Amino acid sequence: MTSTRPGFSGVAKIVRFNRGKYVAALVAVAALAVAATYASSRFAALIAIATIVFGVAVSLGVSHWVYDRSALYDLRWSNTINRSDRVVVVHAGFDEVSPLLRARLGADPHAVSFYDRIELAEPSIRRAQDQAVAPGSSSATSGQPLLRAGTFDWVVAFMCLHEIRIQATRRQLLIELKDGVAEGGTLVVVEHLRDIPNALAFSAGVSHFLPKSVWSADFVAAGLQVVSEHKTTPFVTEFILRRAPNT
Repeated sequence: MTSTRPGFSGVAKIVRFNRGKYVAALVAVAALAVAATYASSRFAALIAIATIVFGVAVSLGVSHWVYDRSALYDLRWSNTINRSDRVVVVHAGFDEVSPLLRARLGADPHAVSFYDRIELAEPSIRRAQDQAVAPGSSSATSGQPLLRAGTFDWVVAFMCLHEIRIQATRRQLLIELKDGVAEGGTLVVVEHLRDIPNALAFSAGVSHFLPKSVWSADFVAAGLQVVSEHKTTPFVTEFILRRAPNT
C-alpha cells in the first residue's frame, strides 16, 4: 500500500529547504515581466518567463509525486526486518526514516549523523540540519568510524550519501557503513540518480545527484555488492547491498 503523506507536506519541505532557489526564480520572472512590458525584446522575455515557470512547475510536480504520492515512504525493504534486528539510520542531518521504522518495528532504531563530514554543506542541508526530525542522533567523534564494526543487521542511508561530494570521502564512508554491518547483514542506499528522468524533472538541479556508474564504482571500491535494485517511481533508486565475498 502506498503511504501518501498529508497534502503537500513533502514538497513543502523541499521548497522550505531550497527557498533561495525559488526566490531567485521569482525575482527572475519579475525582472523579465518588466522587460516584457518596457523592452523591445518582449517575445524573448515571454519565452524566458515561460521556460522558468515550466521548469519550476515540472520539478515541483515531480517532487510532489515522489515525496507525497509514491511508495517511497513505504520502505518496502523494511518488510524483512525482524523486530529483534539491530537497525541504524545514517543521515546528513535530517532523518525522516527513524520515526517510520519506529512505528513499523515498535522499537527505536539507532540514528547517526555524518553532517560534520560534509565538505561544504549547501544552504538546503544546513536548514534541514537546523530542523532535524531526530535531534537526538549521535555522531562519530573526529577520526573515529561512524559505526562500530559488525554491530548492525541493517544500515540505512536514505537520500543522503550524495551530500558527500568528494569521491574518496564518500568511499571511506561506505567502507565504514559496510564494516558496521554484521555478518549476513544488509546496507540500504536510496538515492536520486543523475539520469535522463531526473534531468527532465530537475534540469540543472540533476547535477547535485550522482550517476549510477559512480555509485557502482563506489560500491565496488568499498567492498560491497548489489543484491537487488528497485525503482520507486522513475526518479528514485533503492540499492540493497551486502558485503562482497572476501571483504
